[in-house]
Amino acid sequence: MSPCPTFEGYEIIRKLGGGNMGMVYLALRQETGQQVAIKVVSGGRSQEDQEKIAIEKEGAGLQQRIARADPVHIVGVNRVLFRDGDLIVEMEYVSGDSLGEVIRNHKPLPPRRA
Repeated sequence: MSPCPTFEGYEIIRKLGGGNMGMVYLALRQETGQQVAIKVVSGGRSQEDQEKIAIEKEGAGLQQRIARADPVHIVGVNRVLFRDGDLIVEMEYVSGDSLGEVIRNHKPLPPRRA
């Protein structure tokens, strides 16, 4: 699924990245005006698609719990939604380089930065 400029209560600002498990967008949550990152994992009928949704849902829950214990170092998960078979994970947006860019540009990565 590719969200349009307004999507399920969010105004999509731009795509941040994506991969095998889903796409991540910078968005404005319309009801609060807060900038957030939303990860959209497209659902499907195959067992593989359903396993992907289950893994991402479990990971989001785990990240939510860990972020409560360490909100300084772990990105917070605000909420997890299901819409039309898709999983939407709303997360705190933290600006900066992607992990891939940081690793590519800082070899080796200093322990404190890691």
